Amino acid sequence: MIFYQHILSRSEWGGTIRIQEDAHWDFHCHKSLELHYVIEGALECTVNGKTEILHEGEFGLCLSNEVHAGRSLGHSRLFICVFAEDCVRSFTSFTDGKEGNGFKFTCSAPVKRYLEELFLHGEDQNFLLKKSCLYAVLNEYLNCVTLKEKERSKPDAMVRILGYVEEHYKSDVRLSDIAAFLNYDYHYTSRLFHSLFKMSFRDFVDMWRVEKAAELLSDKSKKILDVAYESGFQSVRSFNSRFKAYAGICPKEYRKSLT
Repeated sequence: MIFYQHILSRSEWGGTIRIQEDAHWDFHCHKSLELHYVIEGALECTVNGKTEILHEGEFGLCLSNEVHAGRSLGHSRLFICVFAEDCVRSFTSFTDGKEGNGFKFTCSAPVKRYLEELFLHGEDQNFLLKKSCLYAVLNEYLNCVTLKEKERSKPDAMVRILGYVEEHYKSDVRLSDIAAFLNYDYHYTSRLFHSLFKMSFRDFVDMWRVEKAAELLSDKSKKILDVAYESGFQSVRSFNSRFKAYAGICPKEYRKSLT
């Protein structure tokens, strides 16, 4: 299952940072850029179908809307920075419509030291320094990676489908809507969708709604009926049935398991 994330940063400089140990995340994509730096250990990352391993001291970059997943190989400690396109407008303008021939890159010792001192060891909240550091790292990326024009491809169609479902899952969205949105023939869209997601469109939307419902159920103030409608189901009966089919337990039991 692949998910489209809407990431909103409230920081002054337009990014969020976390240090994560023994990471694992499933396939997803988002409009923001995502930078990885392996502090310890190794990370296996797949970006747009290509898998590479980042070792200690190496970097990886996911451009906007690139489908990616990752997992630590043994114990690892990672620096992860997710930042908006507007944070580095010159870079995103230069890379718009392009993709790299790889995900992995290295940085010179001065640039790596700059990042570590500013983000890992420092407490300086100067947003201009943080942006300048990101530009220094992105310049190293451009020195290591060859960019080429994106072709109209399955990954591109996948991102557009994910974005459309994220925007319309609360309505009675159908595969014919996707075909019209992509400007594709319905039967071609059906074959394309199955080749991308290995399931029917109806099952895909139901799984998406169940994931949304699981998030909403963590708010104990929400009634089950409200959760059902807010996640796109048209009745409590269908909500209970589909939720149990995918989660293995009914919504009420799932909510109890959160305590």
